[in-house]
Amino acid sequence: MVREERAVSTSYDGASDTFRLVCETGEIVGREQANVDLLLDEKGYLVGVDLGGEGFERLVVMLGPHEAVASQRPSPAEIVRGKEGRILYVAFSNARSAARGNEKSPYA
Repeated sequence: MVREERAVSTSYDGASDTFRLVCETGEIVGREQANVDLLLDEKGYLVGVDLGGEGFERLVVMLGPHEAVASQRPSPAEIVRGKEGRILYVAFSNARSAARGNEKSPYA
């Protein structure tokens, strides 16, 4: 079983080549660096991010449908949390080459 958060928006910063999946807005309570798996479709577009964990603690942030995932790519990421540990956003660098982050996503 996997817990899922839905991304409500995305943004790309060309200057830092950073892609951000936003789940909700709110006061930032914590930040952590983690190794995640980028979930990509057959064309290399980002479908979601698997934050890892075991059993019911495994968490994914999805932009598109699970059925669209064709491959995974490991990546360092910043996970930003709000109150009660909720995910505010997940950001990762090298977005242009890692997940076509500089292009319009078919899932956004």
